[in-house]
Amino acid sequence: MNVPPEFIQRMQLFDEFYHQTHKTSRELSWPLYLGQCLVHINYKNGIREIECGFIEALILKSFVTSKSISVDSLLQQFGIADTPYETELHIAIQSLACGNHRIIFKKPPGINVCNTDVIRLNYDFTHPSYRIKIEKFTTPEEEVRCFCYKRHAILEFLNLILNSTQRYHYF
Repeated sequence: MNVPPEFIQRMQLFDEFYHQTHKTSRELSWPLYLGQCLVHINYKNGIREIECGFIEALILKSFVTSKSISVDSLLQQFGIADTPYETELHIAIQSLACGNHRIIFKKPPGINVCNTDVIRLNYDFTHPSYRIKIEKFTTPEEEVRCFCYKRHAILEFLNLILNSTQRYHYF
């Protein structure tokens, strides 16, 4: 993944701070897809602070140089074409364009993201809060799978509790 020099510089600054503070020989690893960023965007009605994932921040940073970008050019720019990060980029675009807060517009509109889609920043975005948290977009299939897993785990715990109370009669 091609990371902009500004991000690498911030990571190195934190790395130096960490080693000076903790005096340890541990090496910090940076799993980029797990990172959180605060992005300041100057809209017409004022500055907003967007709390989002690392890939979402890369997408928003790319709007500094151009008003609209195709998904294919983002893949080439970040160097993630034909990698597992490609699906992460599609999910990040979905969370920015189809989530509760529509930070970007996607053309053609819809939930599915193709490499030929074009995205642009929503300069008319309004929100009463100063800080806005962008949640990761989940598909209905993922929600059903997560619900089934939680239900299965709860049933396992109930079964464990019932079996343990049957063996030991403290009452």
